Amino acid sequence: MHLHKIFYALKWWKDNRKSSYNKTTYHLHKVDGKTQINMLTSPSEDLKNSYDELWEEVKWLYNNQKPSLMLNPLRRIFETYCKFNNIDLSELYAKNPQAKKYFDVNSHDIDDPGTDPNGKNETEILKEVEDIFNEIGALNHFNALWKENS
Repeated sequence: MHLHKIFYALKWWKDNRKSSYNKTTYHLHKVDGKTQINMLTSPSEDLKNSYDELWEEVKWLYNNQKPSLMLNPLRRIFETYCKFNNIDLSELYAKNPQAKKYFDVNSHDIDDPGTDPNGKNETEILKEVEDIFNEIGALNHFNALWKENS
């Protein structure tokens, strides 16, 4: 693509106002030696990393009232968060050791798929997750990702 075409495209993007999506993101795709420019118009079109996908999975399970299935992706969220932020996983459960059973042991339980191993509904589980992030000083992180996927 010629440089003048890129500048024209950038000016068009800058001047374009999208009321439904406040982020300006573009994907450049090269097909048969030609570059195609695609402007994204909604968050659902944007690229997601595995961590974001876990949050989306939890949101779907929450909305579909599947509390026992929320445990495994939440455990993976906690593990990923701790690895990325160099936090020992035990710090996550320091003020609430019972939560370790919810999100660790119960997330691996496959003995009887018809039973609810934790006895909590999706709202109670999410409140537990919010409390855990709050206890480690990461409430803003939780709020940003939960609201982003709401």
